[in-house]
Amino acid sequence: MLKRSAVLLLIAFFTASIPQYAQEEKTNNDDEEFFWDRWGKSDWFSWKLRGNPFIEISYGFSQTSHNSFDTKFNDLGFGEAKFGYRDIYEDDTEYLLTMDEDYISFSMLKKDFLSKGPSLSKWNAEFLRFGFGNSDGIGYKIGVAGIIPYYSGGFGWTSLRKIEYNGIRAAVVTPEDEMLAYIGDDFRFGRNVEGGVKFELASTISLNAGYEASVIFPRYMFWYWAGSALIEEAGMGIVDHFIHKIKRSSPAAAPVVNFVLKNAYAYVFYLLKKDRMNWPFETAAPMTIETFKLGLTFTF
Repeated sequence: MLKRSAVLLLIAFFTASIPQYAQEEKTNNDDEEFFWDRWGKSDWFSWKLRGNPFIEISYGFSQTSHNSFDTKFNDLGFGEAKFGYRDIYEDDTEYLLTMDEDYISFSMLKKDFLSKGPSLSKWNAEFLRFGFGNSDGIGYKIGVAGIIPYYSGGFGWTSLRKIEYNGIRAAVVTPEDEMLAYIGDDFRFGRNVEGGVKFELASTISLNAGYEASVIFPRYMFWYWAGSALIEEAGMGIVDHFIHKIKRSSPAAAPVVNFVLKNAYAYVFYLLKKDRMNWPFETAAPMTIETFKLGLTFTF
């Protein structure tokens, strides 16, 4: 089902020839309508891409880890390109902006992207990733500019294209060697979340700063993953409903509350997955990557 969804998303991106610029009327009459808008009419379920096309280019550095590994990993340089559609509209308050983005992404992580030399006592790795995701945020309008704190979540497939150790190791196959060989250069399914801020400098360009945490599953176990994902999304739905209430009663606080609550919830869930990839179910520890990045978004 997940692979079918990914294929449908890719088809939607490359066959959608006429972006829909008309903004749908935003209503907040009652909770039932809010939940219907979120789950019944969401972009992911209807495959309806709204807004203007955008391209985002990011660069940063990443730290890779595995909770069961004694040997650490060298930091990696990070490069990413996103292609998608973004919708930004003014709220009824006239001083708030609401942002929604749907995108596909392509990322490369390798030590050659960093200027400093690698440590000889750590693993060197190189990763290639592609995936899709959604970003949403509530921000403040400042004249023709704006500041939008955001939360982003998505799914991806990551390949460990190269792994090496430049130091001296005993001529014995260790559990670390076995795990890295098992992951290999196949594309492994994973989950990523991100929090950051977009500085809207004009209608066509924005400067971004974000922190991403991603999990790479050594195995894809559908029922365990589905149960964990259901718990995660149900919790995020409760958080979203709480933010919706705050936005109605105290609009000025909504951007900060939306940013803090969504990203705090997502990061806590990420920490729980570091020991069990499909928390709360007893499953293997995954490989994790945490990335700080800066980027530019060009909207057309």
